Amino acid sequence: GTPKTPSVFFVHHLPPHPPYLFKADCAVRKTFKFDFKAWSAESKPLYAANVQCTNKKILSFLDWINVNDPLAIIVITGDHGTAFSHKNFDKTNVSERSSVLTMARFPSRCQVGLSPFVNSINLMRMAMACAENKAPVLLENKIYQGSYKKKGKNAGKVKLVQP
Repeated sequence: GTPKTPSVFFVHHLPPHPPYLFKADCAVRKTFKFDFKAWSAESKPLYAANVQCTNKKILSFLDWINVNDPLAIIVITGDHGTAFSHKNFDKTNVSERSSVLTMARFPSRCQVGLSPFVNSINLMRMAMACAENKAPVLLENKIYQGSYKKKGKNAGKVKLVQP
């Protein structure tokens, strides 16, 4: 049921990351490898199935929240897009890596500044300010991209990518 006091829940839901544990219907796959670098072309159908399962789980959770706490502030966001183009460390894969699922529901009194371009950090700043009944202090939207390369000039580097 509804919490008796104000509550904050943080849930980190690993799928759709490798090792792609779930089928599209959310049944657990019988075989999988714990290779968290499995961002290869042959993994794309497994990734897509995990996205479908993740979406089902999120919708089910949202239905539960709507019944039990219809005034709840909700922020759902991914940490990054796919890494299927991780071999490149340039602008060709910026869109792919920075395209993340982001959803938010705020009471009408807290929607000032809410737009499709608000990043995850600012969404959390907005949620906390709303919970405290204060105006949010937002930061400039920035996107950082990391390199998966183990050798060469870009190995292990992170760079700022302007949105």
